[in-house]
This record gives sequence, structure tokens and C-alpha cells, in this order.
Amino acid sequence: MGEGISISSRADKVSERSDSRGFDLSLSLMLCYMAMMRSFRHTVALALVGWYLMVPPAIGNGLPDKAAPLSKWEIEDSFDTADDCAGDAHKFHVDGMHRAELKTSRQDTIFGIQFMDATCISTDDPRLKGN
Repeated sequence: MGEGISISSRADKVSERSDSRGFDLSLSLMLCYMAMMRSFRHTVALALVGWYLMVPPAIGNGLPDKAAPLSKWEIEDSFDTADDCAGDAHKFHVDGMHRAELKTSRQDTIFGIQFMDATCISTDDPRLKGN
């Protein structure tokens, strides 16, 4: 027969262990588990964050109001990642410059200016709630 330690004697030795400060191993394991769960919840919370591609609202003359609070900005699209949002924001900027340069109509020029101000905002940004 082998001279290994039986499972029950290993369990007894583990339950008898404590660190130099006298903490029971089960308390240390519980604290480790709690820290791991906090980290997991934080990771899940980050995974639930999305991104909005937003443009400023138009003011009386039809031009975009860049000074308006974010809660008043218009959501053009939503994305799962910041990179996806940034990719579409770039397309909006290019399209906006093109529209503004062409000046085919006043409305198209206004849309162009508005599109050039498109920006990505995290869905959990507190500025979206307004006052």
C-alpha cells in the first residue's frame, strides 16, 4: 500500500492550519471568495455598459447647440463597445464634412454641422440623466 496521506487526514490538517495572525483558514477562504465575487460583479457591471452615438440638438435657427446638456442630445445609435461607436462616429464626421462642403440645401448643411459634432457617450454617464 502507498504511504500517501489519506483524504480525511488532509482535511484534518487543512482545518488545523492558521496563518501567523491566527486567522482560521476558513475565514481566509471566505474573504478570498468575497473579494472574488466583488470583482465578478464589477466585471459584469462593466460588461453591461454600452455606448451611444449622440449629436447635439438643434436650436431655433436649426444649428446644433453644442452647449446643451447631454440629457438633451439626440441618440443616433447604440453600440456594445466604445470601438464600434468610435468607428461610426468617424463615419458621421466624414459624412458631416461632406454635407457641409456640398451645401446642397440649408437642411443638409445643418445636418452636416450636427454630424461633425457627433460623439460617443457611455450609457452610464451621469450627465445623461439631466437635472
